[in-house]
Amino acid sequence: MVEQKSNNQKPNNVLKDVLTPSTIFLFVIAVLFAVLSTSQGVRNGLEKIFYPEQKVLSKISFQIADKAFVVYKFKRRNSIQIDIFEGTPDQGETLLQTFTFDGDENAMLQVKDVPVSLGVSEGSVSGDFELFAPTIDRFGGSRLNVFRYDAGLNQFLQISPESN
Repeated sequence: MVEQKSNNQKPNNVLKDVLTPSTIFLFVIAVLFAVLSTSQGVRNGLEKIFYPEQKVLSKISFQIADKAFVVYKFKRRNSIQIDIFEGTPDQGETLLQTFTFDGDENAMLQVKDVPVSLGVSEGSVSGDFELFAPTIDRFGGSRLNVFRYDAGLNQFLQISPESN
């Protein structure tokens, strides 16, 4: 007598083959990563670990009359910051002013075929010294931030329009 095989035999347990310990472990890790990545606090904590507090983008030193200035352009976590110091690194610098552009990114300005991130120029008509620092705002618009030196106040005044 010949035995016939029926098509109703139990198939191999596919679920058993899929649910191996390594598969379960990877699934738990993926779910944990997905849940933690939605938490702003976790993302901020990881950002502090992997992204430095600030990065110097450019530095410029110049003199106006008998005063020396050093200006730094920093990339901070969510902004561009301009720090203006009076003095020189050798003689000591004192912070004169700080300008912060929240949400902005660094930009370059082409001056005589040279890309410039921070610059100073003497006005051809007025003779006033102007500091310029190009940025890109959070909406992708280019912005040329310009600051004119006021000798009477011993300050740089922002003359370019500010945006929110």
